[in-house]
Amino acid sequence: MNTEEQNQVDNTDVEVIEENPEALSVRSEFNWKLLSLTLVAFIVGASFVAAAFSYKQQQKIQPPVDLTLEEEEMVWTPPQEEVDDRALSEDDFDNEAATSTDFEEEENDIPEEEKPALWNLSDSEPAVGQYQLVVDWLEGPVEYEKDELPVSGVSRSYLVGTAKNGPLANEPIYLLYGPGMATDYPEGLYVLNPSPVEVTEWMDGVSNLPESISSTDNTIKLKKDGELFAAMIDIEDMKEWHEAEIDTLTFEGLEDIPGNTLYTYNECLFARTPSDLVVEYIIDVPFIDDEDEGSYSTPEISYNRIDGDRVTGEYEIYNRVSYGCGSLCSPLKVVDRTDDEFVKTGVTEDGSELFVLKDVYDERYDELYTQRNTRAFVDTSDGQYNALDENKYEYEAFINVVPLLYWKDPLGRWVEFVNTEFIILAEKCKPVIYLYPEEETDLHVEVEPNIGFTKTIPEYKNGWNVTAYPDGTVIDRETGDDYDYLYWAGLVEGYPLIEEGWVVAQKDLPAFFDYSLPLYGLQGEEITDFTEYWIEDMNEAPYYAVSFVEQSIIDELSPLSIDKEPDVVMRVLMSAKPLDRPIELSAPQLPDIPERRGFTVVEWGGTILR
Repeated sequence: MNTEEQNQVDNTDVEVIEENPEALSVRSEFNWKLLSLTLVAFIVGASFVAAAFSYKQQQKIQPPVDLTLEEEEMVWTPPQEEVDDRALSEDDFDNEAATSTDFEEEENDIPEEEKPALWNLSDSEPAVGQYQLVVDWLEGPVEYEKDELPVSGVSRSYLVGTAKNGPLANEPIYLLYGPGMATDYPEGLYVLNPSPVEVTEWMDGVSNLPESISSTDNTIKLKKDGELFAAMIDIEDMKEWHEAEIDTLTFEGLEDIPGNTLYTYNECLFARTPSDLVVEYIIDVPFIDDEDEGSYSTPEISYNRIDGDRVTGEYEIYNRVSYGCGSLCSPLKVVDRTDDEFVKTGVTEDGSELFVLKDVYDERYDELYTQRNTRAFVDTSDGQYNALDENKYEYEAFINVVPLLYWKDPLGRWVEFVNTEFIILAEKCKPVIYLYPEEETDLHVEVEPNIGFTKTIPEYKNGWNVTAYPDGTVIDRETGDDYDYLYWAGLVEGYPLIEEGWVVAQKDLPAFFDYSLPLYGLQGEEITDFTEYWIEDMNEAPYYAVSFVEQSIIDELSPLSIDKEPDVVMRVLMSAKPLDRPIELSAPQLPDIPERRGFTVVEWGGTILR
């Protein structure tokens, strides 16, 4: 609009106002209120947007801005391909009838009334506004046939109670599970009428458990670690699986929990809500800062030694073996030791006493000193990770580094802290085994990680006894449950360090897996499964050094045997290490990929070296 047009508009406005003084008063008042409300709404909205943007920026992995040209050249670059170049050619399309037109015609042949109208949990919008929901809970979850529910993407379902008030009164409440990579997981609590409404956060005693609880005499303090993440029914199943015990601990401060009871399993503490979902509580370690507690933290522990010296070291305070891949919780590492095996070594600022093993030649010390897969067997003097043939510490120096510290927690348990120089760096996470026989076949499958398992699905009892099908489906012959693959996670000794491979920017990992995994023989759903799993884990650094272990080494670390000899076996094991900056790696030697034929077995897994 030019100046002359603007003047005409302005003059017109003046003439209208002059002709109707009462309209001027009303309109002015109305415009003023509208303007005020608009400004307030804009400011509030902008604040939310700015806060969200700021949070996202804080969470985003920021690569260094001062990379040298040499460092930039060390980073893998995605191939520049047109999308059409990656499409299958007509010759690769086996099914002559499988055209989009045919699919449309087949779909149209289905009568409209027979098409299932299922809600998708992730796509649905709440049809009812949140309110304080009161529930008549069942004594425990009752399994409900998922196929009878009007929702898709549900792997398991349980009836847990009935709503008693408000718009959802008399509606059943379901605990729904969604499919995961290794096993299914709780999606949350839902009411399914008039459409799926997640109500997990709608009731006291479920999502708003106290952040901390203390015993009456204030000697035991526990802190909530995370949110609802599992169900007690699953923990009970694992108890049977591992032949473990679940004990109970009565505790003050959990009035909303049935019986004020905490459940203990493998040294983890769980508060079970009436819905059967659980929250983990952890022991408050008084000499560890709040921000350093939880899961993979390796905080510094400082104390005054009894000889007067001030000592500081970085220690792993949680049991990595217990919560490795597919973790359930992050317990302190409780050891079965007696008081007379320890000697006091010092006191922390808050007065907590710390101990060491009295016998400097204790088997536990020998185990750490000879464990090759630790930093003690790595030379990093040139910026690379070079394996050493022997421990870089003389034994006396090893003892003086204080490889192990011990603390007696408020529950009277001896807890072990491991100096980060001597923690195991490699855990083989989520190896999965696909079995592709030519016909339905009963198989006995064994795999033996040289230290041991941390998890298996289905349960591993001196091997898996399964029936395998050509499409990869396996059925556990003992339970009758079917799986897409066999899953295991375990610890191995003598894991090779990364000496060749690629340096990949974190943002380029999906493209890198699309590029590299076919070079090692993976295809189709195998690549999809691999990528979905590892993208979630590889999110802590701007770059990753990535390599793949030779199959002969994989066979040494974790031998695989099947009672019927496969025609082809391909085992793919990725090693990855988070990097703050690129490092130089030599180009990898790519394997010769055998042609898939006959009975084919494919396995993939990985390890993140920290």
